Amino acid sequence: MSACLPPGAVRRLCGFGRTTCADGYVLRPESVEAAQEVLSLAQRAGRNVVLRGAGRSYGDASLLPEAVVIDTCDLARILAWSPDTGRMVCEPGVTLEDICRRAMGEGWWLPVVSGTMKTTVGGALAMNIHGKNAFRAGPFGCHVSSIEVLLPTGRSTELRSDDPAFRAVVGSAGLLGLITKAEIQLKRVLSGRLRVTPISCRNWNDQFRAFEERADEEYCVSWIDGMARGPTAGRGLFHSARHEDAPHAPSLDWASQQLPARIAGVVPKSTVWRVLRLFNNDPGMRLLNSLKHLGGKRGSGVRTSNRWRSSRSYWTTFRIGNWRMGDEGSFSTKALSLPIPRRRCSNRR
Repeated sequence: MSACLPPGAVRRLCGFGRTTCADGYVLRPESVEAAQEVLSLAQRAGRNVVLRGAGRSYGDASLLPEAVVIDTCDLARILAWSPDTGRMVCEPGVTLEDICRRAMGEGWWLPVVSGTMKTTVGGALAMNIHGKNAFRAGPFGCHVSSIEVLLPTGRSTELRSDDPAFRAVVGSAGLLGLITKAEIQLKRVLSGRLRVTPISCRNWNDQFRAFEERADEEYCVSWIDGMARGPTAGRGLFHSARHEDAPHAPSLDWASQQLPARIAGVVPKSTVWRVLRLFNNDPGMRLLNSLKHLGGKRGSGVRTSNRWRSSRSYWTTFRIGNWRMGDEGSFSTKALSLPIPRRRCSNRR
């Protein structure tokens, strides 16, 4: 390859929150050797390099103006899979959906699941993502036993989970090298259904109490009305969940996890964002939040348990297609860390 970057590779990329965009030379290697060539080309051209998976980070994690962007979506092969042990070896462009589609029918599920099934394994490790079970299972990197990393020098190296360099690379936002392979330990499940308990919370005290009282569950998450003030500050709807213990083979079929594309069988979910966009203002948000809070009071309580598909529980925001289009150029996300004892990765020293 020459030091001349292909002008046809220039593309404008944005973060998932669509608040920040940048133009870059986007190249999609299909092998480790091709990725090495891209690194060499960038070095000869005097360009910085940024790594990008599915682009699901809200901010600018995979953006750098006029840089060479290594898009890993074509490095998307599952290299090895053992339904006996739940061990999977895959390339960085494999998505969480790809893993579920391959393993769920044989009784295996992801140990940590992000808010979207489109996250790539490379991105999940680069950001060391968490899920609704972070307080018990830790982040994604806790369930990876080894990785192969392509360093900026072009040299490839294997790192085990007890290696300090492993801990440096996982969670480094792709600044130390390109993860080209990962070995992941999946979680055994007997059913593709969850038992979900909703609890309506009137304020912050109710929120903290719900988390403390349900800390023995597998998953805990809460929607919080960020616009509530005074005695209602922190109001919202808490959910705890656990996988069903009784075997249920039909729910392990990935096809059974697909959510309907239409509301009430009529309105395409892919168009709902156009209506939501009308409420993208303070009065509109207050109204929607109030309605959601009132709706959450129905059927709420520790004695109430609902059966949900795994996909509905994990990927709630994606029940509405193109939902982020309803918040043009102003989307942000915030997360709270509660003072629960931190879970240490069992596969690390």
